Amino acid sequence: MEWPLRFLLASFVLFAGYPFALAGHYDLFSTKGARSYRWCTIQESIAVVLTIIALGVAICADFGFAIPLSHRAAAARVLKGQNAADSRRRWKELGDQAFGQSD
Repeated sequence: MEWPLRFLLASFVLFAGYPFALAGHYDLFSTKGARSYRWCTIQESIAVVLTIIALGVAICADFGFAIPLSHRAAAARVLKGQNAADSRRRWKELGDQAFGQSD
């Protein structure tokens, strides 16, 4: 995955995590009803840690696992089909013609 896409995903994660951290800061997840006025609440800390974990996944992960299993099964059927070798040969020839490569 290219770096601009990774940074775009990171910005989405930060944008999505900010409201949860803000709600945690003002104790909106508290069942007590009263605000604690602490500098950093437990709820805010949890939201920030989860956002940092999601940020690390967004930047460092290769999203190949996100391809649905049905697509993988369909690709396997095509590649193992009765005309698979002929189809691969034709696509290779078309690619070689398009890009000017030869064997």
